[in-house]
Amino acid sequence: MNEQINYNTMVIRTYHISDLLTQYPGKPSAWEKEEEINPITLGLASQEGVIDQTKLNKFLEMDYNQTKDILNIMVYDYHFKLTNLTGSNLTQDKGIEKNTKTVSITRLVIYNGQEALLQFKLEE
Repeated sequence: MNEQINYNTMVIRTYHISDLLTQYPGKPSAWEKEEEINPITLGLASQEGVIDQTKLNKFLEMDYNQTKDILNIMVYDYHFKLTNLTGSNLTQDKGIEKNTKTVSITRLVIYNGQEALLQFKLEE
């Protein structure tokens, strides 16, 4: 029973985080322009479903543990990936891929004017 609850929690968190990253600019909304990167909420969108390149670059530069803290997932690891529709990487990946108990969500987004796939994977 506890394993099912933990898995369900991972599913909900993964969905929520992928929603935040792809639908919202974050808080503050111009967090990527601050010298000291310390957003309250991470968001990568300039508008719903459109990934802002500057926000994405700042996110990829951020310390992994800092991003886990902001996303409130310190008990998990994550892996972030952005690819084109054929699966080629558009940016560097971020995070740890352990291939353990995993929940993964892939979202169709717009990046640099083209359709892309944003994958967010939460791992135990």
